[in-house]
Amino acid sequence: MNAESNTPSPRSDDLPPLHVVHWPAFLANPYMGLLQEACTRESILSDNAGRGLPSLAKALLKRPSILHIGWAHQAYAAPYPWMAPWSARTFFALVARAKRAGTRVIWTCHNLQGHDKSHPTLDRSVRLRMAQEADRIVVHSAAAALEAQRLFALAPDKIVVMPHGNYDGAYPPGDRGTTREELTVPGSTPLVLFFGAIRDYKNVPALIRAFQERRAPTDARLHIAGRVFDPTETMTLRRLAGDDTQVSLELGFLEDQRLANLLAACDLAVFPFRRSLTSGSIMLALTFGRAVVAPRLASIEELLGGDSQNELYEPDNPQALSKALAASLTTLDRRVAAGLKNREIAASTPWHRSARIVRDTYDAVLRGP
Repeated sequence: MNAESNTPSPRSDDLPPLHVVHWPAFLANPYMGLLQEACTRESILSDNAGRGLPSLAKALLKRPSILHIGWAHQAYAAPYPWMAPWSARTFFALVARAKRAGTRVIWTCHNLQGHDKSHPTLDRSVRLRMAQEADRIVVHSAAAALEAQRLFALAPDKIVVMPHGNYDGAYPPGDRGTTREELTVPGSTPLVLFFGAIRDYKNVPALIRAFQERRAPTDARLHIAGRVFDPTETMTLRRLAGDDTQVSLELGFLEDQRLANLLAACDLAVFPFRRSLTSGSIMLALTFGRAVVAPRLASIEELLGGDSQNELYEPDNPQALSKALAASLTTLDRRVAAGLKNREIAASTPWHRSARIVRDTYDAVLRGP
């Protein structure tokens, strides 16, 4: 991987600087750093306001031109469940005060519902209110725009499509040979990888079952790597893997080098999601030039393109994932072609193009209706 695709061409116009507060600031996620670095070249001065409401309140005292909200669930994050509604009320009070002071509000809608199921009704109401308060809503695909428009009853011109950029330059090179040796995967054996945060909607237990039920090839290996957020899920994964020597688990946070090594070592990345509006994990697999098995969801189909050599399966068919795995694992030429095509897709989505869309969006809301 290299950072060439994220090197921008020069801007033809001289842009005045804009002060933008980003909240919440999940800086461990390369997404924010890559976008903000590109936005710097658009004369956008990014101010990361932490994750808490006090840090947001402090940042808004500076009267920024734009408040850019990233992940809606943080609006009701609280140390105790009973405090969640209070947090949401406080958040929207801060937003209202900022708007009275002239700050415009942008919301990037990464997903339509929260990953945490502890506050489903509150999560729904927060997202509906967020959609009303925002001057523009940013999504990462045309398919996501249609879903958000339908769910939140929005006018089409309130939604902006900003393609999710690639991860060129964000991760170190991976070591394929050493990592496969460590995982005891012989040179010719296909290695299937799931990576990333393990949550219920990602349907990882179903992946283990589908892998174990596949009919071919018999020598493939499956490696599950990522942090689990529910202890029950951990027990389920360990029970399913059992003493199966072809299934290995690495349950915990993945450092950047480790993740790069696993992506270099694998032959196929699998994403058995029940739902997906945006997937940074899939974009990362594409950046590393890996073939993908994923459900046939509108946003994923849009990202991978109509002539994709990847295996997309019908999510409502219980046997479809197992068949898709077998098909990809038994067709080396197609798998290689998919990886090469995926690398091209990733290279075609540099962050500087996304940053220009962001800048244009900021300028549009500051000009007014």
